[in-house]
Amino acid sequence: MTTTVNSGKRPTKFVLIVGIIVVILLVALAAVAVTNVNRQQDRESLAQIKKEQLTSLLDAKNKLPGALDEYFAAFKKSYLVDYSLEQAEQEAKPERDAFEKAEASARSAMAKLKSSRGAGQDEVRDAIAQYEDSYLGFVDYTAGLIDSYPLYTSLWGTDASPCQGIFIGDRGANLSERDELLIKAVDTCRAATGKLAKSKNSTLAEYAQRIDNRLSQLKTDSATTAEAEQKLGKFTVQYKQFQKRYDQAIAANASEKKLLALADEISQINDEISANKTAFDFASRRYLSTVEEMPPLLGDVFEKHVPAEIKYFGSVIELRSDVLEKVLADAAVE
Repeated sequence: MTTTVNSGKRPTKFVLIVGIIVVILLVALAAVAVTNVNRQQDRESLAQIKKEQLTSLLDAKNKLPGALDEYFAAFKKSYLVDYSLEQAEQEAKPERDAFEKAEASARSAMAKLKSSRGAGQDEVRDAIAQYEDSYLGFVDYTAGLIDSYPLYTSLWGTDASPCQGIFIGDRGANLSERDELLIKAVDTCRAATGKLAKSKNSTLAEYAQRIDNRLSQLKTDSATTAEAEQKLGKFTVQYKQFQKRYDQAIAANASEKKLLALADEISQINDEISANKTAFDFASRRYLSTVEEMPPLLGDVFEKHVPAEIKYFGSVIELRSDVLEKVLADAAVE
């Protein structure tokens, strides 16, 4: 009887144990299945990033330079008619709107890439972060360029432009008056270049700083030449007085000691005049050279510096795009 009861319980326990094992196996298999599905979806997403989204990003980026050029052309065409910034900005509004639309598309494409499935994986995330740094750096660069272009254009455009006054020309009766005119002109110019120095575009901000450095040099050299001119007048008077005293001493048969003392004074004045002339010549030559540098500095902004920066961004973005593609390819097969 006992044997019958005991043998009846063992199958029940056995069935329960087997049932638990089966459940565990099913859960494990389900987890594996879910993991495999997720992994497959990650692979598909990474492949999509590599094939489609990177292409979309580069297409969006490549539209920005053309949109910039169209805005610049429209702005300049209007500005050269009557040199009105307000009118030029209004006339170029369609082109600016087109740029801003292209800018928004580029930023949106970058945001979509970052939010893609699989983009949070360690190596993929790091590669995307590096790519984003260069990509959005370029977008910010072009956006800053278009924002600050009107201010940049207005610095020198007309006689009434804030920096045009530093070209004194033949104004002023003497160097002291010219120095006073320059000081006023420099203050006006600096107020405008100070605003440009805050531009989000590094090239225009650096240009503003270069102009400010030249303005400082102009003020220094202008003050030196004005002071040298004033000293020269005083030296000339002193020299004539000493020469007159020397001639009088000769006529009066003055002692050799007195004549030598007068000669020493005249020699000292000659040395001071020579030193003053040297300072004047150096400052005046540098002043002229600084003034002559202004037009090339302006022209180099869009002839050299902006194209060089755009080329630099393009090369870095291309490099980081290649790196990201490789990382995506490696992550998709792991």
